[in-house]
Amino acid sequence: MNKTKFSTKYLVEMALLVAIILIMAFTPIGYIRTPGLEITLIVVPVAVGAVTLGPKAGAILGGVFGVTSFIQCFGMSPFGAALLSINGFLTFLVCVPTRLLMGWLTGLIYQGLRRMKLPSGVSVTISNLCCPLLNTTFFMGALVLCFYNTEYIQSLVTSLGAQNALLFVVAFVGANGLIEAVLCFVVGTAISLALKEALRYQSAGRKEANENDKGGFGWGLLGCCIPLAGLILFLVWKENKPNTAKAVGIGAIVGVVISVISYILMMILGLGTYAALM
Repeated sequence: MNKTKFSTKYLVEMALLVAIILIMAFTPIGYIRTPGLEITLIVVPVAVGAVTLGPKAGAILGGVFGVTSFIQCFGMSPFGAALLSINGFLTFLVCVPTRLLMGWLTGLIYQGLRRMKLPSGVSVTISNLCCPLLNTTFFMGALVLCFYNTEYIQSLVTSLGAQNALLFVVAFVGANGLIEAVLCFVVGTAISLALKEALRYQSAGRKEANENDKGGFGWGLLGCCIPLAGLILFLVWKENKPNTAKAVGIGAIVGVVISVISYILMMILGLGTYAALM
């Protein structure tokens, strides 16, 4: 019975994180579009799953992330579309296996740190830092191996003034890679720690949870600033901590609405600028 319950809980949490990845992949909240390499926040649910559910979950979630990244190449990502036009199979290898490996290794790193008797908070923090770094390393490594000698990538190498593959990676990733690593590290760590705390309250029983169910503006602000964290905490706390769940859930909705409105306004401004230039 306990085993079945655990398996059901595991599958529910996995399904939740997969759903979050899909939502982030096909809405404005998953990517920050830039002229060069897009900044992606989808690494966050992969890291959260790898830390809280283990390496296998990390691999599955990484694979889902990779598949959505490959789908982006069909017209949604200019850079991905350019790679797809050169070689579809190699584009798949750059997008999918690299993310699968990233999620799996993140889970193994967390387990290894815990076996070293490091505090849970430290292990979570280091693992969430490793995840975006592994993502960038594997993606750029596969990109160089598969496409470096193509005319398209060589044109980028020339425009960036890079003299070899290593300098190209550094120049191409640039500030975007640093921003992505910092954002995913901070947000992923916060969500992982919050989720572990939420699960601790859940296992402690309804009485202890209700004593701490005060809601408040702070939780709403957290949900607004980090909608992903708000959604996860709402689903985890809606039974045992309804007031806090309501506050963080409303904050998450507000955050998503603000993101969508901002994205629409940016598109309108971009189209207006394009029309003026024409």
